[in-house]
Amino acid sequence: MAFAYWLARRHVRGFTVKSSGEKKLGAPREWTFERFAELFADVEFLKKKIGRRSGRIWGTLLREKPYAKRWAQFGVAALRKAYSEAKKLRRQNFRFEMVLCGPAATIPAGGIDRVQAAIDLHSLKA
Repeated sequence: MAFAYWLARRHVRGFTVKSSGEKKLGAPREWTFERFAELFADVEFLKKKIGRRSGRIWGTLLREKPYAKRWAQFGVAALRKAYSEAKKLRRQNFRFEMVLCGPAATIPAGGIDRVQAAIDLHSLKA
């Protein structure tokens, strides 16, 4: 086994073995406000639809048909982190709130449910 590994490292260009604790190579994926809004809306829609907390929704996003096409390239950890970031952005960034809910929902006296507005704008609603 060690000899085969040595031969591969020596003669196969680009051959590496990544251990379980190493990070993936390359630049991290960039998340736009639109992508954060889509994730937030999909998670909130699934929370309302199936009554699950966000902790049990990640498998649904990665496996079920319409959601898997949108989210399968991400792992559970990446989706959790991005959802957490989207919730934080919602509280702290007015520009993100405009993308998430639309301009009508950002008016304080409008009386519009902002989460429902986000679901209507960005969710797949499968």
